[in-house]
Amino acid sequence: MIVTQMPKEIRNTYKHFLFPASIFVVLLCSLVLRLHKLSTLPSVISHDEIYYIVEAKTISISGKDPTGTWHPSNLIPANSLFAELPGTVMAAAAKLFPENTVFAGRLTSAVMGALLPLFLAGVVFELSKSKRLFFITFLLASVNPWMFQFSRMTFDSLFSLFFYFFGFYIFLRLSGYKKLLALVPFILGFYQYQGLKVIFFPFVLITAAAVVLQGGEKDTSRKRLQPVLVFLLLASVFFVWQVVRITNLDVGARTNDLIFANRSNFQIEAGVQQQQSIENKFQRVFVNSYTVMARSAAQAYLESFNPRQLFVHGEARRNPFSVWSLGIFHLIDAPLMAIGLITLWRKKSHKTLALIISLLLLIGPLPSALQTNDTWIMFRSSLLFISLLAVSSYGMYTISKLNRGIFTAVILTYSIFVAQYFYEYFYRYPIYGTQGKYFAERVLGEYIKRTPKTQTISVYADEKYFVFLEILVSANLITPETITQLQRSFQSEEYRIANVSVDTACFPTGIDWSTTTVIKDSTTAHCVADENEQILATLPKSAIASLLDSGAIFTVYNDQFCAQYGLGNSLFIRKDVFNFEKLSDEAFCRYFFVSQEK
Repeated sequence: MIVTQMPKEIRNTYKHFLFPASIFVVLLCSLVLRLHKLSTLPSVISHDEIYYIVEAKTISISGKDPTGTWHPSNLIPANSLFAELPGTVMAAAAKLFPENTVFAGRLTSAVMGALLPLFLAGVVFELSKSKRLFFITFLLASVNPWMFQFSRMTFDSLFSLFFYFFGFYIFLRLSGYKKLLALVPFILGFYQYQGLKVIFFPFVLITAAAVVLQGGEKDTSRKRLQPVLVFLLLASVFFVWQVVRITNLDVGARTNDLIFANRSNFQIEAGVQQQQSIENKFQRVFVNSYTVMARSAAQAYLESFNPRQLFVHGEARRNPFSVWSLGIFHLIDAPLMAIGLITLWRKKSHKTLALIISLLLLIGPLPSALQTNDTWIMFRSSLLFISLLAVSSYGMYTISKLNRGIFTAVILTYSIFVAQYFYEYFYRYPIYGTQGKYFAERVLGEYIKRTPKTQTISVYADEKYFVFLEILVSANLITPETITQLQRSFQSEEYRIANVSVDTACFPTGIDWSTTTVIKDSTTAHCVADENEQILATLPKSAIASLLDSGAIFTVYNDQFCAQYGLGNSLFIRKDVFNFEKLSDEAFCRYFFVSQEK
């Protein structure tokens, strides 16, 4: 047999084509995975997410927030609990998919979550000029547990990181005064998540330092540095303006959560510690408001590096909406990070990359350290996770340069951990992720959607505002026809739309039970009026129950829809029944409701 060697030109063409083709394949697979069952999984929408979905839908219809009094150009939060522009960024998807509000709400996150690993890898490439390191970073970031699950939710921390790293990448990539275009994504990132505003300026400084160091000691010409200085000046002016502006707005009250605004609390704590000490001349030196404050900040800062949450098991109490049965990273990322940290500074040509990653690691936990209202690393320390991904990728890159056999074994092992995560996400998480009220609120919205509009539905819940938002999304009640009524409802804080109303008080006497169904959540005060007690005993009742223990979360009085199917007393769901559109009325009721008849 005659073997002929492939011509050099063809080999070069093949190699040139292979790299971008590999990137495209990974990006496509990443996006497809993020879109798979996107409207039904996660099976819950938390209260921190639901507002942005509603805001995006109302902006897509009217150009304004749910109250109709705010416009995106105001550049202030429409609601002081949330950031300025996530809903605006999501509005385009809401416009494209008006009939599937949940899918539309999550689509923006899915696209951002697929592209953020590409921008992170792009930054790494610009600072290392290594295609291998680029591809490893892109691949590992695409299958990271935190990155994947946040790509399928609408939490605003992902939005900020997306724009920050997009700005970082184009600032490195562009030349001359074109670099100033990076200000646009940086400013957009600032308006996405309140918790990451504090790292805006440090991140900008690190970005500028990366460009200066990129050229080396011999390339410090005025022509090259001028755009960087102008960039820093404009970013500084913007940041100072925002700091002054925020303190004069309603949202400025959130700055009271910063550690510096709570010195009086630390003074009290210091006083308690001094009283519990033997009197001595060093008492006020070692125990004062500043030392207590420093210890509090250090504790919160170091909590971000908690190996249990990073690699083993999340915290269900703080993050019931996440895959808390596993860590933020795969367990195998731990040794890879150790290898990456050891080897990152050893290669002379990667010194700039090492410095930039190290600086990002240092500022990553700052949002957690500077807050006093509990530690919530899942969001506030999210920059740290992205930075640790770069470290883990460098560890894998180091192994790939050592030995092909070892590298293959590590890749196979890593694939097993990735497979385990996806098994957990798509087969276990849909069930245990329904813990709490969020899923029950989604079922409530579907119940209302299926109930005849001639039946009046009165809902009584402790968090009436968020329950109303959940109903609007799940029942798809935000339409051009209802937008005016919705705006009046939000302005008056009397939450009603069509045949549905939501309140917090115990339901009153004198209800017309021939046309009314009343739904009460398990934490709302029990109704004790004699008239109601007597009537309620004769009405058909059911309950939206927990999939974990069958406990009633919402009790449905005068249930004219599900009670007719002869419901059981407990639930045992082990099927994928979370796409409500595929369920008949009877199947929907039997899967999620239990009988409350005595």
